[in-house]
Amino acid sequence: MVCPYWYATIIQLIGDYKKAECSCSCKSACPNVWAPDQGEQRYCWGCGKWFNTSCLSSSACSQASVVVKQITLQAHQNNTATVVEVAFQPTARGGSTHFASGNGRIVLQARQILDGANPKCASMYAAHQVESELDVNFSEGAAWKAKTWLEIMRENMGLKEDCKGKDDREQLILRDQQMFTCSVCDNMVL
Repeated sequence: MVCPYWYATIIQLIGDYKKAECSCSCKSACPNVWAPDQGEQRYCWGCGKWFNTSCLSSSACSQASVVVKQITLQAHQNNTATVVEVAFQPTARGGSTHFASGNGRIVLQARQILDGANPKCASMYAAHQVESELDVNFSEGAAWKAKTWLEIMRENMGLKEDCKGKDDREQLILRDQQMFTCSVCDNMVL
């Protein structure tokens, strides 16, 4: 049996967490050693590598415009905007915002929900999509709203409601982050 893409990616993410070196075509100013408390790194899903933000090119695109573009793509048109927003935020670690462990597990969970690869959420998400298409509610009259999906993902990640919005705690989603372009594959670093 072939290992699904997202499971192989999580293994890559975990392996890369153990390596503290920037694995890109670094600029001469790059220190090549990642100091989690001092510098932020971004993960490029295109080439599967972590990069110091100093090794990436700033993008003129905003995080919000990237999410809107993803929602309008054929592959995501029937998906909940909230899950798409979590899935396509930048995957980052380090610095004062993302801490040493980063948000890779959060972004990965949302991408697995979109792909139907997350067994905890797959049946709920499938029911939501059917409800949307048929304009009915199977969930005892409770509409599936953005808040519902945020709660489900928070619970699955073990994130506490009382930590929401606190700068010193892990967050499900961070908005208005600087966007970058990969110096190796020229893809947007999400």
